[in-house]
Amino acid sequence: MQHEKKNSIRRLYEIIDIFYLNDCLEDEFTAAEEQENIQTIDDLVSYFEEELSYWSDN
Repeated sequence: MQHEKKNSIRRLYEIIDIFYLNDCLEDEFTAAEEQENIQTIDDLVSYFEEELSYWSDN
């Protein structure tokens, strides 16, 4: 469990870094705040990974 938490936190850091470099970090967190299903770090990581996937597809 602790290992999974560390991996999630590390992945969240990587995602935040990508969003920061693209000047959309604040926008992404604002959008995440509006999502009712985000309750944990894992939920937030999943949400951001979906956003990154959307970016790479478009």
